[in-house]
This record gives sequence, structure tokens and C-alpha cells, in this order.
Amino acid sequence: MAALALALALDMLVEVTTEWGLPHRPVVADASYGDATEFRLGLTDGLASVLAGSPTKTAHPAHAVPVTPACRGNGRPPQPRHPYKPIDLQTLVMDAGKAQGRFVVWRHGSKHLPGNPTARMRSQFLDLRVRPANRNIPP
Repeated sequence: MAALALALALDMLVEVTTEWGLPHRPVVADASYGDATEFRLGLTDGLASVLAGSPTKTAHPAHAVPVTPACRGNGRPPQPRHPYKPIDLQTLVMDAGKAQGRFVVWRHGSKHLPGNPTARMRSQFLDLRVRPANRNIPP
């Protein structure tokens, strides 16, 4: 996604919460925004968020904590890093198990079918906290 579009989206969120005085509500975004590090980092200013992510993106489980290696005395001091390799999101979701998913109905549609007489539009969602594993995140 273009950097200009991401910056514009973040500016609009700041405008509606500060200048317009609207209450803070959770930000919900698809994978094109959820995969963008700049957008995720921009949401840390007190905005709760629910973001989709591409299954091929990598992350660490929420309980993983970066470790700072001991300094050897020469060169730059070492930066904190995770001791284990990151895992793709699809694997993390599969490891959580199907039972952790919850069906959510977001509206009733217009196509009433025998298998869905109320035309509910629903899908299964999983709330999974992760630590992103890309290099663009400051320590």
C-alpha cells in the first residue's frame, strides 16, 4: 500500500478523535493496512485496533520477549532480538486450533437461501495477539 494512503488514513483518525471530538473507537482494518508497519506503529497513540494480516507474514507469539545479547566490548551495543525464528501467521492460527475461533454475524444480507433463510453474513474470526517480526519496528 502506498505510504501516502497510510499517512492519510492515520491523519484522518487523528482528526476525527482530536479535532472533531468524537470518542475513541477501535480501528478495524484489512490486511493491506495490517501488513504495513508504519500504519501499525501509528496506531499506538491510544487507539485500540483489530487488524487482519496476510497468512504468509511472520510474527512471534505474544508471550515471546526480545532478549539483549551480552555486549562484547567493541562495536555497537547489541540490540534486543528474539532468540527464536518467527512463525508465519497461518501456522500460529492453526496451532491455536479451530475451537478458539468465534463466529461473528456482521449483518443480514438480501440473498435468502434455503441453507441461510435469514441471509446472515458471518465468518469465523480468531483473536490472536502476536509480536510482529519485521525489522522496521523500533526496540
